[in-house]
Amino acid sequence: MKRKEQIDQLKDMSVEELKDQADALKESLFRLKFRKTLGMGEVIK
Repeated sequence: MKRKEQIDQLKDMSVEELKDQADALKESLFRLKFRKTLGMGEVIK
């Protein structure tokens, strides 16, 4: 997805949707860091 399309998509989202997406991204980042710490980098999808 191009950057402009991503920006347009974010502009169209409500505050609640943005908060939900931020929470999902935080959890995803946590899981990635956890896997990296365990040395499971190859398993990341």
